[in-house]
Amino acid sequence: ALGTPYLRDCLGEGTNGKCDHDPLIDFTKVDCLTFCEQILALSISGDYRSTSRNLQKIRYLNGTIGFAYRNHFVMADWVPHNRWLLKDVTEEKGGSACRKMVKIIDRRAFAVSRGYTDVDIFPPPQRMQIRYLPKDQLLMTVPKLSGSEIMVFITTRKGIFASHLGFIIN
Repeated sequence: ALGTPYLRDCLGEGTNGKCDHDPLIDFTKVDCLTFCEQILALSISGDYRSTSRNLQKIRYLNGTIGFAYRNHFVMADWVPHNRWLLKDVTEEKGGSACRKMVKIIDRRAFAVSRGYTDVDIFPPPQRMQIRYLPKDQLLMTVPKLSGSEIMVFITTRKGIFASHLGFIIN
């Protein structure tokens, strides 16, 4: 994956997608989330067919391909829906240095902003709380990390928690 071009919002639901016609899988370009998804799928798979199947399971709720089932929000959807593969270690590694953040996640408004019209499938806006580690506390946490974690960068921007993510490599 070294040298793969970064292109924001580069994957979607394929040519049959209702809203996002970008390909389901493409190793020639990535954004931060699709990079993590594809590397995770490759790491737990033995061949291309199982990679594709695992990627579908990582990217979509219950593996159902479709814009409405995609884990668009990292902290509200992607991390919780992938507990079979991921474990949130924020509190375990950050301890008392962790802080709380509360936001309203509005999946319907997000869908409308992307041109998706069947918004009744989405739940109403959700008040959600996460724990995060402030950036001035990161260095004290590094010795507690194994080097196989995914770091999610938390933002103060309204309506989302995650602004970026990537692997930690020791």
